[in-house]
This record gives sequence, C-alpha cells and structure tokens, in this order.
Amino acid sequence: MQNYHKGIREKILSDYKYILPIMIILWGSSFFAAPESLKVSARPLLIISGIILSSILLLLTIIDIYTLLLPTPICLMGTILGLLIIIIFAIHHKGDSTLIATHSIAALGALVIMNLLSLITEKITGQECLGLGDANLSAMGGAWLGIKGIAVGMALAFLIGAIASFSLRFSGKLKAMQVFPFGPFISLGIWGVWLTGPNLWLKLFSFSMGL
Repeated sequence: MQNYHKGIREKILSDYKYILPIMIILWGSSFFAAPESLKVSARPLLIISGIILSSILLLLTIIDIYTLLLPTPICLMGTILGLLIIIIFAIHHKGDSTLIATHSIAALGALVIMNLLSLITEKITGQECLGLGDANLSAMGGAWLGIKGIAVGMALAFLIGAIASFSLRFSGKLKAMQVFPFGPFISLGIWGVWLTGPNLWLKLFSFSMGL
C-alpha cells in the first residue's frame, strides 16, 4: 500500500508542470465569476470564495484521476466551507435566511439524488457506476451553487461526461463498462456554473435543442 501511494505521489509530482498552469487559470477566472445566487457587488469575498472552491475542485479532480477516489473528508470540508461562505454572503445580504436554506437543501438534495442514481445504475448494469464520492462532491456543489445552480451543474457534468465517454470508446481508449473518473466532470459542471451562473447554460441547452 505504501508503494502504491508513493507511486501516486510521484505521478502527481511529475505532472505538476501541467497542474500549476491550470491552477493559475482557475484562480485568474475567479476574478470574473458571477454566480447567480450570490451578490456580485461583494467582489472581494466572491474572488476569495472562487479561489477556495477552485482549489478544492482541482485537488479532488487530481485525486480522482489518479486513484478513482473522491475522499469523503475533503468533500465534507468543501461542503462545510461552502455553507460557511454562504452564511457570510447571507449576512452581507442583510440576513437573507432563504439563501442559507436553499443552499443547504441543494446540498442534501444532491447527495440523496446521486445516491439514488448510484443504486439504480448499479441494479441495471450490475456494477457501481457512480460512487459515494460522486454523491459527496455533488453535495459540495449544492452547498456552493444552490438548487438551480447544482441542477444545471450536474446536467452539464453528465453531458460532458457522456461526450467524453463516447469519444474515448470510439477511439478505443475506453472499453465497454470500463470505470473512469466522473469527479472531474462534476468539478467542471460546478465551476462552469460558478463562473457564469446557471442561466447562460440553460440558454445554451435550449438553443442546442432548438427550443
């Protein structure tokens, strides 16, 4: 086991030259974030929040890519931090308790729905397609984005994940029923909605379907 973890650390360190530019881009994009449920006028708090969120998402993405795991303690820490930041924003909104309630419901709802999806897909396919880590990461996203935000973020995650899965299978790089990390796609969905809010993505979905 020690050799396994040592090998993972060595792989991550060898790829650090790719990870660092991604981190810089994520932190830079935090300056332009405009999540719908939060007050954009609180710009310094929004920037700091974005840097924290993007750092956690990048860390979880790296771990999932290399280990196919999304550690519960990190997801839980991200959820708690998200709710604490929402409380700060609620105070900035003159004590808007509905903001705290909707983000808490979003976290719990995402956790329950993803666990149900995991059970259903496992019954259908005979293997675990969505793990507990995916549910925990979704709950974290709910804490940061709220109900509408996490719904759009997860739709985006499943869409990008499906396109990636089809492309990899078509190219022969992914076998049928082969497990691959879904956490990076959830992270992309969460970050995409954090940057722009959900409405832009809803408009894009509607346009692509000709609605």
